Amino acid sequence: MKKVIVFCMALCLCMGCQKSNEDKVIEAFKEYASMNFDDPNSLKEIVSVDSVDTFSTIIIKEYIGEIYHKYDSIGKVRKQKGDDFIAFMKDKKKTSQLPRGMANSNQKFKSLIFRYFQMLENDVSLAKLSDDAARKGDFSNVYDMEGDYNDIMKRKDTVFCAQSISYRIQDKSGLKLHRIHVTCDTLYSSFHFGDEIPDEYSQLMSDFDYFSEKYKRDFDINIEKINLLDGMFSILKDEYNVVVSEH
Repeated sequence: MKKVIVFCMALCLCMGCQKSNEDKVIEAFKEYASMNFDDPNSLKEIVSVDSVDTFSTIIIKEYIGEIYHKYDSIGKVRKQKGDDFIAFMKDKKKTSQLPRGMANSNQKFKSLIFRYFQMLENDVSLAKLSDDAARKGDFSNVYDMEGDYNDIMKRKDTVFCAQSISYRIQDKSGLKLHRIHVTCDTLYSSFHFGDEIPDEYSQLMSDFDYFSEKYKRDFDINIEKINLLDGMFSILKDEYNVVVSEH
C-alpha cells in the first residue's frame, strides 16, 4: 500500500512539474530577449500571453489540391474531345456525309478549325520549350502538373499557433508596455518572434502562388480548345446532321 501511495505522489509531482504551453512560450521569449534586446535586463515583466489565431499548411495544401483537380479534370475533358475529333477525321463514313470543300466554304467552321490547329502547333513549341528547360535544369519552365503537385503534397503537415505577448521593459523614461507576436507549432518546440513567418508555411504559400500561376495558362488553353471543339461539333451536327461523338 505504501508503494502505491509513493508512486501516486511521484506521479503527481511529475505532472505538476510539466510545463504548460504558456510556460514554454514565456521561456522561449525570455531566451529571445536575452539574445535580441539591446539590454536583456530591461525586461521587467511579462504581462500576458494571448492566443490570436491558428493557421495550417494543411489548408494551403487543400487549396492546391482543389486547383490541381480542377485543372486536371479540364485537361481530361479536352483530351477526350480532342480524341473524339481525331477519330471523326479518320472516320470516312462520317466525313463522306459532308459536302466537298465544306471546311473551306463554311467560314465559321474554317475559323474554328484554323485556330484549333494553330493551338496544336503551339503545344508542340511549348513541349519543346519544356524539354529544353528540363535539360538545362530550369524546372520552373517544365510543365509537369502531376509531378509538381505530388512534390508539394509530400511536404510535412503542420498547424501553427499565433500568439501575442505583452511585456514591460525598463528604460530611462520608466516602464513601457510593448507587444510582440510569436508563432509556434502545436508541439511548442519551434518559435518565431515578430512578423517572421515559419519557413514551412511561407514556402507552401509560395508554392500555392507558383502552382496557380504556372498552370493557369494550361487551364485557359484547355478551356479555349474545348470551346473550339464544341463550336465545330455544333456546326457539324446542326448544319450537316453529323454527330462527332456520343460522349
